[in-house]
Amino acid sequence: CETLGLRGPMPILRVDVVGPVPSEVRAGLARRISDAAAPILASRPQGTWTLINFVPQANYAENEAFADQSPVLVSLLLAHPPSGTALSTTLSQLTSVIARACERAAENVHVIVEPPGAERVLFGGNLQT
Repeated sequence: CETLGLRGPMPILRVDVVGPVPSEVRAGLARRISDAAAPILASRPQGTWTLINFVPQANYAENEAFADQSPVLVSLLLAHPPSGTALSTTLSQLTSVIARACERAAENVHVIVEPPGAERVLFGGNLQT
């Protein structure tokens, strides 16, 4: 946990997968992403939480883009996100494992790092510091 300064039951990944997803990819996707992301995020067992949303293609658009764009949009919440090179390395590795799990190209995976969760996220009524 020291690598990213994580404490408590974090990180949290919210993953929106746009477009058609074969049933064999859907099955166990959250678990595959959590398990692959945990070592990258220096997370303890049961510390990486992943929520998957499957978004129909009709519910997504990019301006002036082809209708067949199928990105994966990821929101990453950490107690204490890294910065600089550590952040870049972490996001690159995370993008790769999520792309592989979703069977999408890495250039179609977009990760949004949320503001630090410390001092603003409660787990079971306990404020994370």
